[in-house]
Amino acid sequence: MPKNQPRRRHRPRTFAEKFWENEHGQPVIWQKPNIYLTTWIVCTIINFFLPFGDLAKLVGFIGLISLIVWAVLEVCSGVNNFRRLLGGLVLLVLLASRLLG
Repeated sequence: MPKNQPRRRHRPRTFAEKFWENEHGQPVIWQKPNIYLTTWIVCTIINFFLPFGDLAKLVGFIGLISLIVWAVLEVCSGVNNFRRLLGGLVLLVLLASRLLG
């Protein structure tokens, strides 16, 4: 069977299979970070070395937008339910931190 086609099953997928596996039956927890997550990581590292000011605010804002885009993409098109839940949790934490902080 080619790798790009989903496995054929004689039974429905279990909750655990839907939560941890992609449509090919491979467990997926970690993936290479995409451009949005990489941008957030780089912005976070840069912010550790910048004094507080306009440049630090701009880098922080770019990092925040990148993380929001990553989380929305995970919620909408994550490869499994774990990744969708992770994106939703990140969105909730970002929202709570903005409302409470």
